[in-house]
Amino acid sequence: MEEKHEDACFYYKKATDINVNDTNAYNNWGNALLNLARLKSDSTLFEESCNKYKKAIEMKPDDAKAYYSWGNALVQLAKLENNLDSRKQKIEVLLLKANEIRKGMGSYNLACLHALTGEKEKAFQYLKEDLECNKGVRSRDFIENDTDFATIKDDSRFRQFLDKYFPKEKS
Repeated sequence: MEEKHEDACFYYKKATDINVNDTNAYNNWGNALLNLARLKSDSTLFEESCNKYKKAIEMKPDDAKAYYSWGNALVQLAKLENNLDSRKQKIEVLLLKANEIRKGMGSYNLACLHALTGEKEKAFQYLKEDLECNKGVRSRDFIENDTDFATIKDDSRFRQFLDKYFPKEKS
């Protein structure tokens, strides 16, 4: 798997050498670096992925996906380095910008961010927004098993949201 991501990075670099204004190539290069960073638990690769998203945004300031991806990469880097509190403001700015451009784009990660930092009310606000804006994107099982929500899983609202947006089929 690692080799595939390294190959992807090589080809996205070639693509940006050919067309320096290809924002999709920068986004995809960032994604390949992010996947490689996850596999290797490598903070340098996380930073490199952030630089690719930043480059995409410099060329296309209304690229919601690049803001989302950059924010997501920073959350993962902060978790790796155990410094979420010091990176929280930057992450929040990026994810809110993604939401401003495309409603709901950053909502799930904002919910995770606020759950991780102990801000339950904001976590539920953004989880609700995500469930309303992004129906079908994530499964109930995915959300239930997301460790980022450990601090809110015992709150009755968590179960209520899941039951509301993922109703059980009646037999």
